[in-house]
Amino acid sequence: DTDAYWLVSLVRSNDSETRYNTAEFLMNLESGSSVRNCFNALEYIFYELSLSPKDKDAESAVRNIASVIGTWARVITPDNPSREPNKPFPQFALERAKEWQKLLASGPMASDWKKTTDTLDELIKKADSNAMRAAR
Repeated sequence: DTDAYWLVSLVRSNDSETRYNTAEFLMNLESGSSVRNCFNALEYIFYELSLSPKDKDAESAVRNIASVIGTWARVITPDNPSREPNKPFPQFALERAKEWQKLLASGPMASDWKKTTDTLDELIKKADSNAMRAAR
């Protein structure tokens, strides 16, 4: 958990390239335990930044976190468990992405989060489409 937190904390770097490269690295994690540990750290930072006074770097960090979670909802295989019993990680990640989208879209700073909610909307649609194909 500690290692995951330090890795994930790079998404809040002042350097845009560091934020982007960290998100890209996280999107490509394959180990189920690493994904779960990093999710917990990403969730913590998401809530911290989404509820704090906004600046350009915070918005970018939250959008990168949203992109990672939305991507995981689409690409992590269902045989990876989440922290919730009997819930596969992709389903868990998709539910969180939807919750986060609602939180950002309905808050007092909804217009400030427009790029992030648009990103989440796109990723949620892709993940929903994948889930429907898998269910067939």
